[in-house]
Amino acid sequence: MARLRAALGQAEVRGCFVGHGSFLVEDLAGYRGPKPQHRGAGRAGLDEAAAWIRRRSRQLREECAVAGVAYVDVGELGFEAAMLEARRVLLGRG
Repeated sequence: MARLRAALGQAEVRGCFVGHGSFLVEDLAGYRGPKPQHRGAGRAGLDEAAAWIRRRSRQLREECAVAGVAYVDVGELGFEAAMLEARRVLLGRG
């Protein structure tokens, strides 16, 4: 974000990462969005994907804390509340 801020000069730049530190296989199996990457995967593949999402979410939370960037966890807030929080952070409200 520092390079983006420098490149944009006086424009205000905000960032927010959204993760899911408690993501479950059931979350992945129940996904019905536009990119169902899990389709056709076996249980082992789903387990591995869910574990990767949890690990990456924890890693991003730690990196965001160090960098001073907002991190929102869907598992802690629920989807709708997390989206509202991310919006609030990005738009600078509250």
